[in-house]
Amino acid sequence: VEAWPDEAEIGLMVFGTGTGNSDAERAAGCFDVKTVLPVADLDRAAMTGAIAAIRESGYTPIGPALRAAAAQLPTDDASTIVLVSDGVDTCAPPPSCDIAAEVRQSHPLLTIHTIGFAVDADEEASAQLECVARVGGGEFAAASNAAQLAAKLRVAADPSVLAGALTGEGYRGLRIGMSIDQARAAAGFELGEVRLEVQYAICDDAELLFRDGVLIEIRPVAESSTADGLAPG
Repeated sequence: VEAWPDEAEIGLMVFGTGTGNSDAERAAGCFDVKTVLPVADLDRAAMTGAIAAIRESGYTPIGPALRAAAAQLPTDDASTIVLVSDGVDTCAPPPSCDIAAEVRQSHPLLTIHTIGFAVDADEEASAQLECVARVGGGEFAAASNAAQLAAKLRVAADPSVLAGALTGEGYRGLRIGMSIDQARAAAGFELGEVRLEVQYAICDDAELLFRDGVLIEIRPVAESSTADGLAPG
């Protein structure tokens, strides 16, 4: 919350906090979606307090939550939903991916990002969240701990923060898989020595390694933040 831009307009919605997870509570639990803070100018104190008060207890109604969130957003202006879940949709059918597609049809300028929190071993949950993001025009990310979750949320709320961050694809306009000419156009540099089929280049921000004319490695010169909130070591 502290990292979000001052001008952000953000709301907070939770699911699975008003019921338990017994079979008798399933009907109510699958509609247990609550707006904690409506979309408005960012109030850091209110948002931080609201998040700290969340206690998970019940079902995981991802589909109804997507519908409820979209209902609070304009149909004719760009908007974003960031869905965070630590498990599989326990209220399907209908599949949450189908509902995401339905929501995107009614809100064509909407982007849906998904974050799986500690779902590394849950292939079904990861697949569901990946599908929701794909049909929602967004990205799926996995977060294994609180630091990674915070980093993923920062990116989802403000993708511009990636401009100077190291990602799995590249760094500051340089992307793994670029040709030498493409990389030179992005960064500007003179090629260094040639060792067999490998060529090295040093630019202001990074050292580059090419093999057979293709960029295969980027090493930032200065310590850089990463999209995952990781640090060297």
